[in-house]
Amino acid sequence: MEGKMRRRLVAFLVILILAAGFGYRYFQNSQGGNRRVELREDGFYPKELTIRRGDVVEFVTTNGEPFWPASNSHPLHKAYPEFDPKRPIPPHESWSFEFDKEGEWLYHDHLSAYFIGRINVVGENEKIVISVCSDLRKLPLEKKEQCWEDMLNDALLQKGVKYAFQVFTQIYASDPDFILTSCHQHAHTIGDFAYAEYRKSQELEKLELPPETVYCNYGFYHGFIGHMIEDNPDPQVVYETCDFLEKKYNKTIPEIRQSCYHAAGHGLVPEPLSEKQWGDAQAMIANGLTVCDQVSTMETDVRQCLDGVFNVIAIWTYSEEYGLKPDEAHPFSFCEQQANESHLQACLYELAMPLTRYVRQIADLTPVIKRYISVIKDENAAKIIINAFVAGSVTQSLVNDEIENYIAVCRALKAQWQESCFRGVAGGLVAHGHPGQEHLKGFAYCLSRKFSAEEQWQCFGYLFNALHWVYNDEKIIELCGLIPENYRTACFLPLTATPS
Repeated sequence: MEGKMRRRLVAFLVILILAAGFGYRYFQNSQGGNRRVELREDGFYPKELTIRRGDVVEFVTTNGEPFWPASNSHPLHKAYPEFDPKRPIPPHESWSFEFDKEGEWLYHDHLSAYFIGRINVVGENEKIVISVCSDLRKLPLEKKEQCWEDMLNDALLQKGVKYAFQVFTQIYASDPDFILTSCHQHAHTIGDFAYAEYRKSQELEKLELPPETVYCNYGFYHGFIGHMIEDNPDPQVVYETCDFLEKKYNKTIPEIRQSCYHAAGHGLVPEPLSEKQWGDAQAMIANGLTVCDQVSTMETDVRQCLDGVFNVIAIWTYSEEYGLKPDEAHPFSFCEQQANESHLQACLYELAMPLTRYVRQIADLTPVIKRYISVIKDENAAKIIINAFVAGSVTQSLVNDEIENYIAVCRALKAQWQESCFRGVAGGLVAHGHPGQEHLKGFAYCLSRKFSAEEQWQCFGYLFNALHWVYNDEKIIELCGLIPENYRTACFLPLTATPS
């Protein structure tokens, strides 16, 4: 425990130093009145604006396409919820908002989240406002998220993607809230920022991607590639992009191909611009499903693309966007309407993960599983749901060091469901684990004395199955040498599962 606290303190001190570089910012008070911000081809102009509390800002676009200015963080806009028109704004219209809260408000175009801006709101009688990012411990969560985004974008613009992930790792190590608010989504944000820089030249051949982009289950690619495909929703573009990335990076980024196809699925489901589509999930994803079905001759490519499509719908459903909301009685009823087995399986997997919203503590896991599995008649479908749900629930236990308690949870299930549960735990540990050290808590978990020797061997099999997604063969061999010799045959079992 002392070692853990020491590491967290060191990481926190590093974050203080990083934040100090831009944490205190002084803004001259502006003249009051109405102000105007334009979304142009290269982003918002002006990118930063200082106004008085009570001033009205008019947002317009010159791009000839709908836009949607809203406060961070994407996609839920929690920092300043009122700063959100709740709908796309047609290109010939404007949207105006009166800023009645003092502070620094980062915002973005919800339809193209890589376009970002900042509104600084000062008091009527004050000359300056001081940024609070230099003392993250005192901030409410919404403000923290703004500061994290500022730090990550600042790092990327200064020294590139690799440095942004160095800052990312320090934040992860210093603040449990960074994990609880989804480190995958924060990695996604770096991908958003990186795409904003990439689109200036759009030279894929010159793109340099460091191994750190695998952190937190490849979230970077779900932002970066998602935007790329959203701008170019063509099956051939998907195939050529993913094929190129695999050939260039397969030795350093082992599952970049699969992550690319998953991210492409994200990009194939654009925000529904017409309110006539709202409430009709099938209509929103119809084109995406069609493209995914023809995007590759490889079944794994197609499945990852479909997962990406249904992941978007899962997010919109559980955040109740675009007229969608979860079916509390039967959350998988939408999946059962799908046309074929591959669509059904992808839908079940993605709609299972948000069920973690019903879990406050590990003791809630078993009743939630039994409640929602009771409506599923197909045994294979039940296993898919359990695997995804358990994997998605791991983040809270990573923070509280309660992973060992999952052993009792999985054992409490029917015998035919237990393997899916244990695989989910291993996948979640890798997907949400400490960047660059995803194996550590998994090793401790698999060596738990609550496991029998046979169960420990199986646990290492599930864990290394997931680790193959983030580590290359050389690293896998190195890590395999660190576990007890009698378990090392588990390091290279056939890959049958993916981290969630």
